[in-house]
Amino acid sequence: MGHWKALRTFMTWRAENPGKPDEEGPGTPWILQLTLTLPVFFSAAILYVR
Repeated sequence: MGHWKALRTFMTWRAENPGKPDEEGPGTPWILQLTLTLPVFFSAAILYVR
């Protein structure tokens, strides 16, 4: 959430450079947020289901 501009920049770069690995592109802070947020939500979901 809040990373729409960074995501748009990354997707534009990806469309212009289809053969290059994603790591060479512009920074993607939304990936960092995703990797930190998903485990928290999954942990909370598992605890809730138990």
